[in-house]
Amino acid sequence: MKLLLLAGTLALCAFLADAISSGDFSTGQKSSACSSLKPGHGGIDFKTGNGGFTLEEEFLPGGKIKVTLSGPDFKGFIIQAVGADGAFLNTPFNDVGCTQGATIRHANSGLKNSVSAIWTPSAGGTPTFKATVVVNWTTFYKVA
Repeated sequence: MKLLLLAGTLALCAFLADAISSGDFSTGQKSSACSSLKPGHGGIDFKTGNGGFTLEEEFLPGGKIKVTLSGPDFKGFIIQAVGADGAFLNTPFNDVGCTQGATIRHANSGLKNSVSAIWTPSAGGTPTFKATVVVNWTTFYKVA
C-alpha cells in the first residue's frame, strides 16, 4: 500500500513539473521566445499585418512610460522594451527574464482587449517597444 501511494505521488510530481516547465498557453511562453517574441505553438508562424492591434506609449514624469496594447479580444501577449535599461514594475503580468530587454507576458489566457504596464528606467534612454498578440493557438501577430 505504501509503495502504491509513493508511486502515485511520484507520478503526480512528475506531471506537475512537466506542466510548470512547458510554458503552456495559459501562462504564456517562457524565455525561449525572447529574441523572436514568437510563441512556441508548434511551428506556426505570425499572421501578416497587425490584426487591428496597437501598441501606444504615454510618457510620464520621471522618464516612466505607460505602454498600452489594445485591439480586438485576445488571450495572450508578450511586450518587450529594447534599447534602454529599465523594467516593468508592479504589474499583474509575468516577467519573462529576457536579456534582450524588459519583457512581460500574460498571466492567464482569459479574454482581454487591452493591457497596460508602466516601464521604469534604470538609466537614461528611451526604449523601443514591440509586442506579440496571441488571439488563439494558431493566430498571433507582431505589433510595433
